[in-house]
Amino acid sequence: MRKIEIFDTTLRDWAQTAGVNMTPEVKIEIAKKIDELWIPMIEAWFAISSIWDQQAIRTISEEVSARVYSLSRLMEWDINVSHDVLSESSNRWIHTFIWTSPMHRNYKLHKTKAEILEDIDRYVSYARNKFNSSSDAIMFSPEDALRTENDFLFQTIETAIKAWANQINIPDTVWFSQPMEIWELMKDLVNSYHWADFSVHTHNDLWNAVANSLAAAYNWANIIQWTIPPAYWERAWNADLIQVLMNIIKRPDIYDFDLGNKLDMKKVSDLVMFISNSIWKRVSDNHPIIWSDVFKHSSWIHQDWTSKNKTTYEIISPEEIWYKIEQSFILTNQSWRSWLNNAIVVYFGVQLTSDTLNEVFTKFKEISSTNSGVIVTMDDIREILLDSWVNLKRNIYINDYSITIDTVHSKASIELTHDWEVVTALSNWVGPVDAIYNAIIDALGMSDLNLIDFNISALSSSPSSEAKVSIKVESDWRIYEEFWVDKDIVKASINAFVNCLDRVSGK
Repeated sequence: MRKIEIFDTTLRDWAQTAGVNMTPEVKIEIAKKIDELWIPMIEAWFAISSIWDQQAIRTISEEVSARVYSLSRLMEWDINVSHDVLSESSNRWIHTFIWTSPMHRNYKLHKTKAEILEDIDRYVSYARNKFNSSSDAIMFSPEDALRTENDFLFQTIETAIKAWANQINIPDTVWFSQPMEIWELMKDLVNSYHWADFSVHTHNDLWNAVANSLAAAYNWANIIQWTIPPAYWERAWNADLIQVLMNIIKRPDIYDFDLGNKLDMKKVSDLVMFISNSIWKRVSDNHPIIWSDVFKHSSWIHQDWTSKNKTTYEIISPEEIWYKIEQSFILTNQSWRSWLNNAIVVYFGVQLTSDTLNEVFTKFKEISSTNSGVIVTMDDIREILLDSWVNLKRNIYINDYSITIDTVHSKASIELTHDWEVVTALSNWVGPVDAIYNAIIDALGMSDLNLIDFNISALSSSPSSEAKVSIKVESDWRIYEEFWVDKDIVKASINAFVNCLDRVSGK
C-alpha cells in the first residue's frame, strides 16, 4: 500500500469563481472543518491579495493542525508577504509558481525560456532562504504545464529542484490533456526525479479532472490536489474530492493507496452542506455520488429491482454518504405497483390492502398516462388516497397565517395544529418567506432544521402562471424534499415547507 497525501485547494480556487465571495470568518470556519477531515495540506489563498486575506491565512495557520500554504508568484514581494503572514506559524509553507507555456511566455510575461529559468533559480532559492526551517516546504508549479514544451517543462522542474523546491506540482491549468498523457508524463517525471514529491492540480474543462488525478496517482504521484463541492470554482472546476475519494474507496484492487487517517464521507457531506449554505452556491441535484437525484430511479426496471435489492443499480449506498437519508421516489407512467406501494408506505405511513392498492394504482395510471413521462407528485397521490377513503395521518395542519411588509422588515404570524395542539408564533424578518418560515419553526420548536434548498419556478410564461416552490430540508442527517404549486408564491412556499416539516415530525 502506497502513501498518498491530500492537498486541499478549496479556499484558493473558490475565490476565483465567478459570483462567489466569502468573508474571512467563513474561510476560517471552512478551514477548521477541512482540518477535521484529517487532510494534511490546505492552500489558504494568495497572501498578497489583501490585508483581509493575510489575516485569514494567519489565523488559519494558527488554528489548524494541517500544513497551511500561501500561494505566491515567483516574485520577491509575493514571497516576502507570504513569509510575514506565516512568520508566527510552526508550519510555514509556500506554493510558488511561474507561467511556462508558450502562450503565457509570449503574451503575458514577454520573457524567454532562459529568463524564466533564471527567475525559477533565483526566486525558489530566495523562498528557500526565507523559509529556512527544516520543517518548511517549497512547492513549485510550472503553470500551464501540459501546454509547455516537454523538454522545457523538464528544465523548469530540474531548475526548481536544484534550487531546493522539494514538492513539484503539475498544473494543467486549462486541462486539455488526457489520462494517458498524464500517465506517461508522471512516469517520466518520477523516474527522472524520484527524490521529489510530485502532485497534480487538475481542472475539468474537458471533464477529465478526476480521471487525470487518478492516473497521476496510479503512476506514482504522491500528492493529489482537489476541491470540495459545491465549489465548482474557476471555470469548469477542479478535481472533486468526493469523486476522487469514492473511486479509491470502491476500487482498492486498483488504487491500493494509504490516505492516512481514513476520511469520513459523512463528515465530508456535512462540510459540503456547510459550504453550500455559506456561499449560496448549491451542488447540482444530480452531482455524482453526493446529492439526492443520484438515488432516484424512474425506469420501472430500476425501480422494481432496487426495491428488492439496491445494489442492482446502486454501487454506493446513501448511508455511505449521509448518516440517514430518506428514499426518494419518482412516480411516472413507468412505475410499477410495488414501487407505488413503497412510496405510500414511506411518505404516508400506511399499508394498503391489496384491493385498495389496486384501486389506487388504477387511478395513478390514469393520471400518469395522460401525458407521457409526467411525474406524479405526492400531493397527487395524497388526493388519490383520500378519494379512495384512505385515512391519512398528518401531524401538522395550517389553520391561519398573515404577513405584513414594511420598508425594512416583514412581520409574519402563523397558527398551526400540531399533534392536535394549536400552536402560534410571530416573527420579524427581512423577507416575507423568511419571516413566515421562522414563525413556523418557532411555533413547532424545530430549531435544528437546516433549509438547504429553496427554488421557485414558473410553470408557464403567462403572467397568471402558477409557481412551483421546491423545498429541501435537512434534519438529523436526513434529507426531506417537497414542493407545492400555486399562483400565490407565499402560499406555495408555506405549504411546501409545512409538508416537509410534517414528514420530519413523523420520522
